[in-house]
Amino acid sequence: IIRRAAGARTTVRAADLWGRTNMPPLHNDQIDWSPPTPIRPRTIITCAFLAYPRFEGIPKPHPYRGFYVYRDPRDLLVSWYNSIRYTHEATGSIPTNRATIENLSYSEGLIHGAEILTKSNFAQALSWLACTDPNMKLCRYEDLFGDNQSKAFSSLFEHLQLDISSKQQASLLEEYSFKNMTKGRQPGEVDASSHLRRGKPGGWREELPDDVLERFYEITGTLTEDLGYCRD
Repeated sequence: IIRRAAGARTTVRAADLWGRTNMPPLHNDQIDWSPPTPIRPRTIITCAFLAYPRFEGIPKPHPYRGFYVYRDPRDLLVSWYNSIRYTHEATGSIPTNRATIENLSYSEGLIHGAEILTKSNFAQALSWLACTDPNMKLCRYEDLFGDNQSKAFSSLFEHLQLDISSKQQASLLEEYSFKNMTKGRQPGEVDASSHLRRGKPGGWREELPDDVLERFYEITGTLTEDLGYCRD
């Protein structure tokens, strides 16, 4: 379980997860991916934005377990726009992209985002569809944070070979629920000033204008269907 704090690197927020499984302490490494750095044994990598071919080329200790989370690209576009426009700290290419969309209309900014994501995050997600590594599990964001969350996390923890009881899992999911992380907001209640903005899948239906959606499909082609989502 991880949490990204504003102005800080991604860190393991719930080290108690491992404490509750009687596992020895783990290293929490910040990896330099260029060139690929071998991952040392008993290391947890909390966040790695990599296409599958790059991940595949990284020397890894055996056995290992991992997972890749992808989401509906339309929701990702809405999230990208609001994050870049309002809430993300100004690092890397974000100041340039923020300056660009500040001078565009809402629809124009979203279309600009679709063009950027098609070459980055969307392409990365598509690359993972070729993953045949049994040590890795592909997870949909909508499953992890939808109505069948408990079942999805049970499957994930089983894949990770973590001995988590039902009670422990329920406690963790409650502790890191959207409501607790936002001090009382329910999933779907939007706070435009928060990086944890909506917390509920499917918001694209309310936030993507028809003209943007039409242009989105022109730019991305069959991306939505390739990732297993319907256009309606």
